[in-house]
Amino acid sequence: TVIPAWRETTSQLSYNFGYNYNLGAPYNAAGDRPNGEESTQASLEVRLGGETDRLKWVVGGFIFSEDQSTEYQLRAGAILNTLNRMELETKSAALFGQGTFSVTDRFRVTAGLRYTSDERKAFDFERYAISPMMLGMAPSPIDCTPPNGAMPGTLCAIFNPTPGFYDSDKTFEEVTGKFGIEFDLAERSLLYADVSRGFKAGGFNQAISIGATDSLMPFEPEEIVSYTLGVKNRFLDNRLQLNGEVFYYD
Repeated sequence: TVIPAWRETTSQLSYNFGYNYNLGAPYNAAGDRPNGEESTQASLEVRLGGETDRLKWVVGGFIFSEDQSTEYQLRAGAILNTLNRMELETKSAALFGQGTFSVTDRFRVTAGLRYTSDERKAFDFERYAISPMMLGMAPSPIDCTPPNGAMPGTLCAIFNPTPGFYDSDKTFEEVTGKFGIEFDLAERSLLYADVSRGFKAGGFNQAISIGATDSLMPFEPEEIVSYTLGVKNRFLDNRLQLNGEVFYYD
């Protein structure tokens, strides 16, 4: 089985939540506006499976890439009026395999493993104050305001505007898996239990790292272990289905 996919999205809009999150509306009298968010994704998954009298198995691989650009305005009066820009790149690759072995006609064991490598890049980070905006205790010589020569709508660099100064790159690698059992209580009743471990890669915030002021602040990956116990039943010639499940996430 081969599953290719490609997607391109563009977002330009404006929200007001007591503050303004602007992805496309003009932010000054000249009509300048942020470009919003643009994303291009491509992925490919390849799977090979088979079965014998007692074993069902599948192995495969997955690759994914995404290029994302974002430019937006945040506004909450004179204390917050910024234009923010950043480019993001994700490259991911994974190998996986899973098998289900029938110990008896009614009892089965399932085990699977997955190796994932995610590379996250953040680059061309820029943040500007849009005049008028106060950057210090008013009045302050660092304020982006007309008294300091910044006419309304003018952009004032808050961080180092040198291209590539805050470029950051980090790779996250993890092995995850699943183990489960199934038991046929009756012809149309199944009892199952499994434990599995999941992983989601980290990335970068639009903020400067405290420890390394020439890079962006990273956030850590997320991990979860799931424990599941459930039962599936069909009655009345498959006209009635009753299922139940309990789970715990750690």
